[in-house]
Amino acid sequence: MKRILPALLAFFILLTLPAHAASGKLTATAAESGDKVTVTVRLDNPGIVATRIFVRYDSGVLQLTEAKNGEVFPSGTFGKNVTDNPYTMLWDESLRRDNNTTSGTLCVLTFDIKGGTETGTTSVHIAVDKASTFDVDLNSVTVADGSCSVSVPTVTTKANTAATTEKTTAATNPPITPSPGTTKKPVALTVGTAEKTSTLKLPDEVASAVSAAASSAVSSAGEKASSAAANAPSTAAQNEETKPSASVPNGTTDPASDETASDVLTADGTLSTVSETLTEPIIDPAPPANHRGLLWLLLLIPAAVAVVLIVRKKKA
Repeated sequence: MKRILPALLAFFILLTLPAHAASGKLTATAAESGDKVTVTVRLDNPGIVATRIFVRYDSGVLQLTEAKNGEVFPSGTFGKNVTDNPYTMLWDESLRRDNNTTSGTLCVLTFDIKGGTETGTTSVHIAVDKASTFDVDLNSVTVADGSCSVSVPTVTTKANTAATTEKTTAATNPPITPSPGTTKKPVALTVGTAEKTSTLKLPDEVASAVSAAASSAVSSAGEKASSAAANAPSTAAQNEETKPSASVPNGTTDPASDETASDVLTADGTLSTVSETLTEPIIDPAPPANHRGLLWLLLLIPAAVAVVLIVRKKKA
């Protein structure tokens, strides 16, 4: 009895200990063909009846287009939307009486290459859901994740930055299209002194306003000048009528008169006295009309320059 009791106790202890499950692993390999990539996922099967995996990848570089079942499990339940990331694939044969120990291709994934990376490579990662991977006795089975590297086009960061800057500049500063009926040739306005002269290009709208104002000033000056010329003879005649006349000795001038006397020898040899009338200049207290036009033009030039500076500052 002393020998039987310890043997029975050891046997019951062994029965109560959990069985140690074997571990497996996933292996992924990629094959590129043009703008498509085929990833084959292989399972080193330790003996299971169910498992679930998650397919993760860079959506900016790759796009999953198709997922096919392999020979390890006859069928599986896959995600309805193939564009989901991560994409889910599930195999469940929990009604089996024994474990599935077939090793081989678990699934085949097909991707489209959408873009590139700085390194020219990207990766596809296959993660195993541990809670959904178990054997026929519902014991959890460890299966290591798998991943693979995929070759994609190489992208230069500097080139992308330059292209982005060019597009941003073009959108911020669109080309200026002249409106119909306007002149495309810039109008030049010369401003300066005798020592230094600089040319300032004005926009068409400002140049037109300056030209119109200058034309109006010149036209007004011309009308006033014509009016002044028409009134000049009558004023001179009135001045002539009001001047006193006086006789002065030969060769002298009377301060109170505008007449100057001088002796002239005629053709018959006689000496006669000829008096010349000096007409005093007419002084108009009002400034000439053309001076007013010039004053208006000088006032308009600084205003036009100020408008140009304001427009340039807004554009900058």
